[in-house]
Amino acid sequence: MPESMTAVERVRRYVEDCERLGIIKLRDGLAVSDLRDLLDELDSATAERDESRKNQARRFPIQRGVSVPWCEAERAYAIYQKMFGNEQTLERLAQRGGFGEQEFACLWHGGTCKFKCNPKCLLPDFSSIEAQLKTAVAERDAAVRESEEAHRGA
Repeated sequence: MPESMTAVERVRRYVEDCERLGIIKLRDGLAVSDLRDLLDELDSATAERDESRKNQARRFPIQRGVSVPWCEAERAYAIYQKMFGNEQTLERLAQRGGFGEQEFACLWHGGTCKFKCNPKCLLPDFSSIEAQLKTAVAERDAAVRESEEAHRGA
C-alpha cells in the first residue's frame, strides 16, 4: 500500500479487499461488516462536520450591510417559519437582502420583544395604508358623482 494513504484509507482498502475475497471475520473475531459500518459512520460524521464548517463560513445578509453566520440565520429562520410559514426559504430571503436589523434581533431571540421589537413589528402596519385607501376611494367616489352630475346637467 502506498505510504501516502491515511490510516482510514488503509482500513477502507483492507475492508474492500476482504469483501472482494469473501472474508467475513478477521482473526480476532471482528466482522468485516462491523469495520464497514464504522467506516460508514466516519464518512457520515465527516460530511456533517464539513457541512457545519461550510455553514460557519457562509454569511447571511442583514439589511444595511451587516451579515451574520449562516447558522445564526437558520436559528432566526426557525422562528420565522413558526410565525409566517415557509413560503420563502432562507436562501430566498438572503437573495432579497436578508432580514431587517430589528426583525433579525426579534427572531433570533425567539420572537420576543427584547430589542424594542415584538412579533407584531414583523408584520406590516396596514393602518396608514388603510387610511390612504379610504381617502382615495372617497376622492374617486366624489369625482364620479361630479362627473355624473355634469353629464346630467349637460
